[in-house]
Amino acid sequence: MRGTISSFAAPLSLLLVLILAASTNAQGTQEQYNPINFASDTSSTNYCVAVSSTSTGTQLRLEICDENGDDDLQLWELDGELLRLKANTDRCARRTGGTSSEVELDFCDSNASDQQWNVNDDQNLQIEDANGANYCWDSISGSSSGSLVEIRSCTTSDSNQRFDYGTYSEIAVFTNSDRCLSATSTSTGNILELQSCNGNLLRMWRLDTSTYLLHLRQDPRRCASLASSSSGNVINLRTCNDGDSLQRWEYNSDRELQSRDRNLCQQWNSEDIGEEIRAYSCDGGQDQEWRFLNQGGISTDYMRYQVRGNTDRCLGVGSTSVGTQLELYDCDDNNDLRLWALNENEQLVLKANSNRCAERLGSGSTVEIQQCSTGDSSQRVRYDTNNDYELRFTSFGQCMEYSSEDFGENIITLSCDGASNQEWEQVEANGGESDGYELIRLRGTSNRCLGVDGTSTGTEVEVVECDSGNNNRLWSLDSNNRLRLAANTNRCARRGRSSSSSSNFITIETCSNSDSNQDWEYNTNQDYEFQGGGSTTLCFQYDSTSIGTSITARTCDGGSDQEFDFSFYEEINPRGNGNRCMGVDSTSTGTTVELFDCNDSDMRLWYHDSNDLIRLKADNNRCVARTSSSSGSRVELQSCNSGSSSQQFTYDSAGDFEFDSSNLCLQYDSEDIGETIRARTCDGRSDQEWEFDSSGGGGSTDGFVLFPNNGDDCDKCIGVNSVSEGSFLRWIDCDVSDNDRVRFIDYPDISSGGSQWCIDDNDASDDLCVVPDDSTPSSGTRLKLVSENGVTNSQTLLWYYNDAGNTVNDDITHWSSENLCVGVASNGVNIEMQSCNSGNARQSWDIVQYDDQSDTCDDLGGGGGGGGSGRDPSATSPGSLIYVNNDENCYDCITITGCPQDNYNCDSARLAIANCFSADDFTYLKYWTEVPSSGSKWCSRDSDWCIEYTSASGSNGIKLVRSNKANGENALWYEAAQDSVNTLDLRPVEIQPRRSDQQCVASNGNEPFIEDCFANTLNPKLWAITTFNQWSSFCDPTGRDPGAVSGKLIHVDTDSDCGWCIGIDTQSSPQVIGLAPCMNSNDNFETAFRESMVPSEKNRWCLESNSNICIRYDTSATNGLSVVEYTGNQDELWYYEQREITPLIRADKCVVTDLNRNVFVETCEIVALEFREWNIVNANAYRCNTLGVSSFGDAARKSAGQGKQMGRSVMAVAALSSAVLTTLVFV
Repeated sequence: MRGTISSFAAPLSLLLVLILAASTNAQGTQEQYNPINFASDTSSTNYCVAVSSTSTGTQLRLEICDENGDDDLQLWELDGELLRLKANTDRCARRTGGTSSEVELDFCDSNASDQQWNVNDDQNLQIEDANGANYCWDSISGSSSGSLVEIRSCTTSDSNQRFDYGTYSEIAVFTNSDRCLSATSTSTGNILELQSCNGNLLRMWRLDTSTYLLHLRQDPRRCASLASSSSGNVINLRTCNDGDSLQRWEYNSDRELQSRDRNLCQQWNSEDIGEEIRAYSCDGGQDQEWRFLNQGGISTDYMRYQVRGNTDRCLGVGSTSVGTQLELYDCDDNNDLRLWALNENEQLVLKANSNRCAERLGSGSTVEIQQCSTGDSSQRVRYDTNNDYELRFTSFGQCMEYSSEDFGENIITLSCDGASNQEWEQVEANGGESDGYELIRLRGTSNRCLGVDGTSTGTEVEVVECDSGNNNRLWSLDSNNRLRLAANTNRCARRGRSSSSSSNFITIETCSNSDSNQDWEYNTNQDYEFQGGGSTTLCFQYDSTSIGTSITARTCDGGSDQEFDFSFYEEINPRGNGNRCMGVDSTSTGTTVELFDCNDSDMRLWYHDSNDLIRLKADNNRCVARTSSSSGSRVELQSCNSGSSSQQFTYDSAGDFEFDSSNLCLQYDSEDIGETIRARTCDGRSDQEWEFDSSGGGGSTDGFVLFPNNGDDCDKCIGVNSVSEGSFLRWIDCDVSDNDRVRFIDYPDISSGGSQWCIDDNDASDDLCVVPDDSTPSSGTRLKLVSENGVTNSQTLLWYYNDAGNTVNDDITHWSSENLCVGVASNGVNIEMQSCNSGNARQSWDIVQYDDQSDTCDDLGGGGGGGGSGRDPSATSPGSLIYVNNDENCYDCITITGCPQDNYNCDSARLAIANCFSADDFTYLKYWTEVPSSGSKWCSRDSDWCIEYTSASGSNGIKLVRSNKANGENALWYEAAQDSVNTLDLRPVEIQPRRSDQQCVASNGNEPFIEDCFANTLNPKLWAITTFNQWSSFCDPTGRDPGAVSGKLIHVDTDSDCGWCIGIDTQSSPQVIGLAPCMNSNDNFETAFRESMVPSEKNRWCLESNSNICIRYDTSATNGLSVVEYTGNQDELWYYEQREITPLIRADKCVVTDLNRNVFVETCEIVALEFREWNIVNANAYRCNTLGVSSFGDAARKSAGQGKQMGRSVMAVAALSSAVLTTLVFV
């Protein structure tokens, strides 16, 4: 739980936790006590600052450092500006006067100016007097035991002022946090090696960014050094000397500890304990990668925080002096005054001095750097990437803000409001380029791209859904041929360690120009491949277009699975004028959108994304927006916001860009250069018509479609699952979202010489054309796409169209035979050659432009439902499900699987039991057009398979056969009705082969098989055969088509009540928030919420159907909740942590339910867990163990009621415990 609890009520057991916590850490901060070493290089002995007792007035002096570093009289913590002694944490160091005065112990007092210390850039303790003069510690007797510590004017030339209070850290092997760089003693010449990481002072190091010396914590006079300048020599300890080039190190962008003056890096050859560390030529290998562990709260992953959308303005300071204000500066990854680390204590630490943290001074005041103090709430900062990209001071609800983007602009803090001048981008230092990032699309697909699910090194590059608003999907190929990720520009695509391997995974690793395995070239002239640079012949390849498929490096072969498109951006022209483009002359918000000459610049290229936003290529966080809801309002650039109705457009078949929330369209009043684009009432005028112009496709509606010439089937077109070589033609919806799949650039015509029939694959030099799958086709031969250039016999490409001018004889034939016509197969999916039949309506075709298809279908009397049996597998009718007839297993369906989407009749097809609701419809074919009844066949709707009984030895009694071979008695099945009672209230049946009424189809959970009907086993043998919607109303509580279920559900996190979800009654006035069956389409409650708009880390909570209908924390409402139109206020933002939903502004309040299924807000700690814990899941992945009884019949309600009564008892105990705790506190 984040934040502070404003009302203190807790169970009794919490009291012990609080008491223990208080006794463990009296200051309430993380203890970080360290020795303070006297670091003079003239001393032969390691001395530390110590006291002889904890009495006030005891003077600080030098003593020989404790060998184990655990003498509490030598350990100190800089707590804010107080220097505390570990032996007595109420004793702090104070100066006794001005210059040459001694330092002694006194009672800690944070208001006493003589106790306010800070660490300067030389790691010495420094204090300021009333006149602003700085004094530093000085050992008056130099390097000797008992030498007193006093203060004198600071000078870098005085060796007696060299104390070390720097922050030390363990340095671990990057891939193994239990193997650390270690010395075994403090002796000079000691060879460094790998040891277990355990916080031992011989494992702790500090890299001084001013001298480049790597100091050892056990004795800061000892530094890591090259034994010689030769490769292969060991790393050892030497007396620190910043003039010795062998001792100078830097931690580079490849995570290497590299010699500052040589191309030599620290390397290990194995991760064994005792492995010696040696210096070898830096090569970017994993055996040279190190990680500074977060000891002391400091992270070595320094970032620049740049103004969002402006790579030239970054957060920085002018010096490391305490009180220096944070301002905007030119971004510079080589300037430590511009780099910051956000550590585990939520402190923003300056790289130039790791004891300087950003601190707010007050509302409306500037932000400055102060000494880091883990207990100071004014230094607690959180960076939020979820919505607002804020640098937020978590204890105050205020954010860093800039009034302008000018150089030197002061940073102040004001209430977080989501405004663009509170937006920052977190970019890893030395990240390379930060613009020009684009989607990389799998060529021939519309919504499959390359991406990652995180920015950690080693993360695999996979097939993901395209999303130009997600930086984990955007890439840039820089001038060094490094493919960089936008989410972290220091992450580059890399093939496996073995460059000679013909198959290895692509991962993201730290970018390195010296790593040849990160070298890539994109070839657009021939194969659209990402090929390894130089002589490498390995290319990116995907084995499937399924989400999550790993990208591998394989031998380049020109295959379609190695082809990628590197952009979705296109010109948007006034229809019919390719010389004028919609564009801007600046990426600044508020820039007017106008007409320009088309010039292929990034200021003229746009992408209409899946959220209906029109994004600018020059800055993909800038989108087209109307300035008001009035007709005639100007259109301008604004920061992209998928929740803003003023930025959401629908592009329709007429070429209009219409705002989703109004009857306003983009319009130009003339086609002159500089013409302002405005939002005007949609009226179908030609000056509201636009067209996309790009070889990338995606928005264009050119091309021709082929569909049956009858009203029953005309909404189904000939198309393909994927525009790629080898794809088979299928019968699919004409209005499929990625319409490239149904649009043909060449088509069968009535010319006597025949014509090619080709689809646009965006390759100017080579198209994909339709041919039969057999050189000598016959009835049943399927049609597929092949490369035009790969066809040796040009006649194979010729087709003929017999346009008879009626609806029955407009057939298509191939040059090989005038007696075979193109038709829809009996499964309603495949397109094949068939014996010509003038009475077959599915052999008669109409061919029109894509834009005219809908109107033509309407004229034929169709366009509404399509009728017919030819459908995608995701359609829910016609066809029946066959599933287990009991509550426990009713979601188990008999399906066919094992084949790719473009060939469901492959030889590897097999029967399987799969989830009727959540299994992928294109992987598991679950619909049957012929089902067991009274001696009938049992055949698939979506493939050419039927089920046949077999008594063959070694078989499970059931197998798949082709439909044309399912002719004998083994292919006939009966359903035998049973009288047993079941909770589904459906007629249970046994499925028996005609061959034997003693044998039944059973399920083992993985596949169906034949078992003796009377066998006493646990294998279900009772089935139900119904439509999908009948099944869903009894088993899965949906009542919806699987394709229609989207968004996320928030359901009660208990087995007994998991069928109940938070929903909004959208028909009531005012709209009501309550519990409802999670998926019941027969009530007024909507339970699906937008996937990106559910409680998470400071997120809005809005409906899937309307992202402007949201839930707000409302103290004026009886239940603490209300339904509002989203405005972006703080009370509309929510957290989801540890299965609890809490409002952003009240971390102690939870969304809860009760026995009556009310939903309301209550103090978290007084409500039992089962009433305040929720599970947020994707709707398509939703599962509930009580399926079939989620409507709560009597037995289920009785069981649930008992559980709830127990919960109420827990609530009573919690309330009692709260009262007891209150009493104890007052006593």
